[in-house]
Amino acid sequence: MTSNFRSYGQNETLISSIRNIIKDYPFESIFKEFLQNADDAGAKRFHVIVDGRSHSANSLLCDRMKAWQGPAILIFNDAIFKESDFDSLMQIRVGGKQDDDTKIGKHGLGFNSCYHFTDFPSFISGDSIAFMDPQEKFLPERNGLLQRGIIGPFPKNGIRDFSERDQFVPYEGIEGIDFQSTFNGTLFRIPLRQQPSEISDRIFSVNEVLELFIKIKSNVTSQFLFLRNIEKIEVSRMSDATSSFQMDSLWKATINGLDEDIQSKRNHIVNGDFRIFQMEIELIDNLNNVQNDQWIIATGAQPDPEDSELQKYAKRYRLRVLGGVAALLKSKKYNKHKIQNDSKEGTPAKRPRPNENRPTTKSYTNAFRRQTSFPSPVNQGIGNLNIPNIPNFQENENPGDFKGRLFSTFSLPDTTCLSVHLNGTWAQGSDRARLLIENDNDLPDMDHQKLNWNRHILLEFLPDLHCRLLEEIIKLQNHKKIDFKNCISKFWPFPLATHNYPKYVFSYGCKVLQCMLRSEIIFQLINPDNFYQHFRKVYFSDEDNHVDILFKCLSIENIENFYQLLRNNWDGIGAKKEPLKLMIRKLPIWPVRWNPSMANRLLSYAPVSIGYVLPKEFKMYRTKSEKIFLKTTDQIDNKILKDLDVTLHEIYDYAFNDVEFPEKSDHDYVDFLDSVLENATSGYGCKITKDLKKLKFPNAFTNDLLPVSDLFDYDNIVFRTVFGGDSNVFLHFNLVKHKYKLSNIGFNDELNSVAFDRCALKIEALQEMDNPPHDIRHRGFILVDHFYDDVAEYELREIDRIPFVPITKYLDKPYDKYYNYPQVLDCFNNIILPQYKGVAWSQKALIAEDVIPPTDALEIYPSLGKPSDITVIKHLKFLRNKIINDDEWRNDWKETFVSNVFEVYDWLEEKCSNENLRLREYIKVHEPLFLNLSKSQDPFDTDNWVSASNLVLNAEPGEDKYINPRLAKSYAMLKSAGVQEIKAPNFKIQVREHDQLSINNKFLLENLSNQVNSLHDVIFNVKGEKIWASRNVLAASSEFFHQKFAPEGEYANSNPVTIDIDDVSPTSIRILLHYLYGQNIDNAIWKHQDTINQTSNFEPYRELLELANDYELDHLKELMELKLSRIVNRSNVKDIKNLAEDLKAGQLKVYCNRYIEDNENL
Repeated sequence: MTSNFRSYGQNETLISSIRNIIKDYPFESIFKEFLQNADDAGAKRFHVIVDGRSHSANSLLCDRMKAWQGPAILIFNDAIFKESDFDSLMQIRVGGKQDDDTKIGKHGLGFNSCYHFTDFPSFISGDSIAFMDPQEKFLPERNGLLQRGIIGPFPKNGIRDFSERDQFVPYEGIEGIDFQSTFNGTLFRIPLRQQPSEISDRIFSVNEVLELFIKIKSNVTSQFLFLRNIEKIEVSRMSDATSSFQMDSLWKATINGLDEDIQSKRNHIVNGDFRIFQMEIELIDNLNNVQNDQWIIATGAQPDPEDSELQKYAKRYRLRVLGGVAALLKSKKYNKHKIQNDSKEGTPAKRPRPNENRPTTKSYTNAFRRQTSFPSPVNQGIGNLNIPNIPNFQENENPGDFKGRLFSTFSLPDTTCLSVHLNGTWAQGSDRARLLIENDNDLPDMDHQKLNWNRHILLEFLPDLHCRLLEEIIKLQNHKKIDFKNCISKFWPFPLATHNYPKYVFSYGCKVLQCMLRSEIIFQLINPDNFYQHFRKVYFSDEDNHVDILFKCLSIENIENFYQLLRNNWDGIGAKKEPLKLMIRKLPIWPVRWNPSMANRLLSYAPVSIGYVLPKEFKMYRTKSEKIFLKTTDQIDNKILKDLDVTLHEIYDYAFNDVEFPEKSDHDYVDFLDSVLENATSGYGCKITKDLKKLKFPNAFTNDLLPVSDLFDYDNIVFRTVFGGDSNVFLHFNLVKHKYKLSNIGFNDELNSVAFDRCALKIEALQEMDNPPHDIRHRGFILVDHFYDDVAEYELREIDRIPFVPITKYLDKPYDKYYNYPQVLDCFNNIILPQYKGVAWSQKALIAEDVIPPTDALEIYPSLGKPSDITVIKHLKFLRNKIINDDEWRNDWKETFVSNVFEVYDWLEEKCSNENLRLREYIKVHEPLFLNLSKSQDPFDTDNWVSASNLVLNAEPGEDKYINPRLAKSYAMLKSAGVQEIKAPNFKIQVREHDQLSINNKFLLENLSNQVNSLHDVIFNVKGEKIWASRNVLAASSEFFHQKFAPEGEYANSNPVTIDIDDVSPTSIRILLHYLYGQNIDNAIWKHQDTINQTSNFEPYRELLELANDYELDHLKELMELKLSRIVNRSNVKDIKNLAEDLKAGQLKVYCNRYIEDNENL
């Protein structure tokens, strides 16, 4: 038979070409690629059979073909190949449909997807059968040459007795193939690869292939949407038993109710025209599960784009502006087997109740709830929707179940998450699965051309189709053909912001929205009965403009979603597209700022065009105006609003021109002031800060509002104590952080002189109450304590008459009887310190011991707590006139009384002495205020109290007007009071200068030097030389000689006394005597220097040390120890040490020992 075949094979020589192509085709694409080729061929049926059979291999065209008699994929369509179709399969890189831009598979590369599964495809079409062997390994040779493929007629007389019968058996019986007549269709056989090959290493099992085609069922109904001819798709399987022919349908999908009108609209598209039609697609599987989907589809075509570069690109790649938009109106699922069983059991066929056999989710659609078929709406010739009345069905009512996709006839991986599918003649890669739509500046030039083409289809062509589709859907709703709550909301051209949608989808939605707003048809069709009741949540103007009408058809969720989408995509659409910018400004999609105090707090969304913007963190308050303020949550909002030219509202204008200030405080007013202060600068020069002084501010504990100058800082312990912890004078706690700004306009944030005065006056007012606070003394204590801490900051004269100083309320006896102060606080002007108690206790209150001023306060204000002169004088008169008549004082407190009186006199004495106090101005000369205890010692005897006129200073005892010495000590006081004084004559007796001690010393030394003197009575016999001295001088100079010359002493009765000395020199005795007569030892030694060895002083020092030791002259002994220590050296140190030991000179010995220790190494 091979003689009847001619060579038929793909033209390219390299197997790598096929291998590289299938890299771009996922193996799952075989279904779509062959379905697309069938639709291009005009087929109406498409049938895929997974053939698990293995066939005999005894009679084949070539023994090498035995490997391909096993399981295979059979793909049938009911169109017969034309000669051009045979040729197209041979052009690997280009395909055979390049010149036909109406073919959806015009690139001609889809057939290569079969090489994922096989190395040896074949097909029958019409009268021909073809085998392809790109590896040139399995087909018989022709003229000694290997062949890549062969094609020829198949037997017409059956194959029972045919010599190569086994080669044709795999086809026999499939879709009517009997090898007796022309086959009205095309059947591809794709035998599964059993071993890795040069084309692919992938080996598929029958089960893997079955799983692939079963998965395709899940979205097969949508695969019909943009096909032109296919009306039925089926997938079957054949058992692997070789002895029987049994085919089982796994699932099949069919377009129901196609009429000529719908077929015409599917098949023909003219530039500038659009077609809208409906289709019902039914899917049933081998378990009798049925899915019935109702779709509405808009298709159209446009002339080439105006852009010259796009025109060139379209011409080069044979592209047209074609596309479509499809929306799912209804989807039902049920099981036929269950229906039949229900019918057999007598169950009436009826519609389920609303919640019966349905998912418990929000209604996706109530369309077709009561109708079984509908007439076509007018104008566009929409076909009938034949909806079977089926019990026990499930409707797909969950909006999340539908996710729009991009289609290139068939669905692509690109999910848009819209409520429609979008089909277009996209510029794709070779696998028709990758689309370039997102802007990318880094793309090469070729890909930029693809990108620009695709964005033209998406943004310039499809939006208008989408809008026309919505017009038809609204018509269906108005004619009660569908029962959506609101079809505009349902088919709103934007995805949910929470979905993972491509960025370009929002740009697409905006284009559709622009088309909708331009469509007069939409606004003629919209029924106000379908408006959502927004209850003033969305701003609508009084005019029925297109924007307002359209947005009344949207739910709050739609509006909120649009705002979120805008935020997510603003960088993509940008602010340079003026028409889009103007449209978005008009949309009531921007969240409105409000708080509970605002009158229009229900309003949630408003257009940017009428709104104002305040800083994000600024807290608002109710306003007098109707201005609407827009919410900003972050920098994204700020950028969008800036790009949209929103009106930025100045905080000053808002705060002082728009806000309606309350009579009483509330939380929102506090927040508002907080924000105003946040945006104010410190210093009175700030306009906001300056004008805040006009407002009233909230306090911390009540809802009263007060001028800021009447408010205080609660954190200040003085304020908190003086005014009470719950007083209404404390600034609200939330505003305290701004105290430094507020202090510029009068807020009392710290104790200055003004605030201190107000604290003092507050305490005064509290003390005047019928029931003063129990802690009023403590309040005064705190204020006084602070005064002392910052005493230099205040003027005492401004507060010294305000009673806020704690006083000693009671005094002990005997003062208690006349010390009576019912209040616990008094002013500085009316208190005295404790040390002045004795001079003024009857006139002033004593300051409390716990608020006695510290030293630094008294240094600044030395008069603080000190009584005045007149106060002391009044106290003196009180003692004289009041106490003197008190029997208790007279009997028990006489000494205390006298002490008080003379303490006053001491005070007045000091004042008169140092400050020239003139007592005569306060005390009359005949006023008996002076206690002169001369006649008796009783201070209570009025005779002892005399006036200044009855006293004379310096009078002698017994004389008239004599002054007692105790009183006379107050000389200055008495003189100031006018007491007269006896004065001594002003004459001075002259006394010459005279130094008796010097005269005495001189006389003694002269007598000592004059040995022939009658006054000498002691002879020192020194080695035969007699030296005279006086015993009186020696006894006066030395305790030793005093004892010797005393009456009981050794020399008492001798006259003269002779003392023999043999162990020292006469010179040493003379030096000793000069020392005892009062001469300085150094002068004495120097006087006798001529008789001493000039080379060494050792001997006289030694002898004087011995003499000092003998005569017990300790001072002289110490002098000699010192002089000897000064002549110690290495050669004599041991001798001097021995001398010290002999004469018991302890200090000299210690010195020598340490000298030896310190210089041991020398």
